[in-house]
Amino acid sequence: MSFQSLLFLAFFALTAILYAYLPRACRPFVLLCAGVGFCLSWGWWMILPLAGEILISYLSALGMEKAQSPKTRRLLLTAGWILLFGTLFGFKYADWLIRGLTASSFSFETDLLLPVGISFYTLQAAGYLADVYHGRVPFEKNFLYHALFLSYFPQMLAGPISRASDLIPALKNMRNVTWDGKRALTGLRRMLFGFFEKCAVADLIGMITAKVFDSETPSGGPLTLLSVFLFSLQILCDFRGYCHIALGMSSLLGIPLAENFNDPYAAYSVQDFWRRWHITLSTWFKDYVYIPIGGSHVPLPRWMLNILIVFLLSGLWHGAALTFAVWGLLHALFQWIERGLFRRKKPQTPVTRVLRTAGAFLAVTFAWIFFRAPSLTGAFRLIGSLAAAWTPGTIDWAGFASAIGFGSFAWIPPVLALALYLPYRLLLPRLGEPGGKEHRFVRNLLTVLILFMTVFAFLYLRMQDVPSVFLYAQF
Repeated sequence: MSFQSLLFLAFFALTAILYAYLPRACRPFVLLCAGVGFCLSWGWWMILPLAGEILISYLSALGMEKAQSPKTRRLLLTAGWILLFGTLFGFKYADWLIRGLTASSFSFETDLLLPVGISFYTLQAAGYLADVYHGRVPFEKNFLYHALFLSYFPQMLAGPISRASDLIPALKNMRNVTWDGKRALTGLRRMLFGFFEKCAVADLIGMITAKVFDSETPSGGPLTLLSVFLFSLQILCDFRGYCHIALGMSSLLGIPLAENFNDPYAAYSVQDFWRRWHITLSTWFKDYVYIPIGGSHVPLPRWMLNILIVFLLSGLWHGAALTFAVWGLLHALFQWIERGLFRRKKPQTPVTRVLRTAGAFLAVTFAWIFFRAPSLTGAFRLIGSLAAAWTPGTIDWAGFASAIGFGSFAWIPPVLALALYLPYRLLLPRLGEPGGKEHRFVRNLLTVLILFMTVFAFLYLRMQDVPSVFLYAQF
């Protein structure tokens, strides 16, 4: 039951109605039932690893709460992490490991169906145990709120990865939340923007990028370059669109979630990019991996190793494929280079800011090739295609136009979506909050255009039988 399905919209509407009109004491049970139902909608067995990790984290934290000696607490934390990440490893990598050991060569590919959201709620549960161990949060004695912390359905599919110090108090406070028309308008508006980014931008331009990335025959340089740049926009809008929808739904319920994006392509370095992209994942690795192994307050060789460890783990967290490992290694390499060139200094002039921002964007975009490619062979084929057919007279313009839909009406929806995306990103944030009198006409006009474009894209994609899945939900 994906967010961009009519079934889910009906499911959320029913949940919101029950949440609003049943006695407030029922709200935690409504959300817990909604989380269980959402998980079961993907398959009956999907609830088993979620229930297992809820029990593991609760019992481990309970043991740490009752333990008298630091050694026992440390042992319980270690055991909890081993069980949590052992569950994740079993579903994500065991199939690869078993087949790899019995095959003539290793392949990271896996045929095992991944439980919905397991990569996200595993990190959330592991972070909670670490916070309880270090005394940053108290042990949550109420099992209902502990279970709800890991099964809260707006964030279950692909985050954001919440901290117990933020989400559990918000869940406990939901009984005090009253209906607020302004908050509802803000939440619905944000959900609309999420559906626009996902359906009207990411999915439509994904029809172009898929023809290049999934093809086994090399494409010409212009088409490959266009597809690589479009994929940078596609994955941003796909993931940020999900987060908009999740935060919008949660806002309607009166439960704030952490922001996950802050204009990542405006970053002046790859390091700055990771402060802006998938912020909750970046801070998780920073707080629970990078700092514990020494962080940046170590000699240069050790810092380089720390960065390598973090980004290799980040790459493998995204999936059981060598392409993800290479993607993580590239981000580590880029940060090594940046430290050597700039010594962590921020740009001092507008010109250097623009140049460094462009350089960071190109580096991130190049790494996306390995993230999106189906295999290392496919990634290197795409890189080779970037240099092909650029000289005058050798570019297959007819093939290029045909590949992106020119010659038919297929090119119109993506172009319309991209044309509307520019004022949506550049103009709409400067027009004030919804409900305000300033620039009301222009703001409302843009919102209506976005609504129509989203509905049109949704119907068009169904007519073309194009599957619509969130990229990060697959991790």
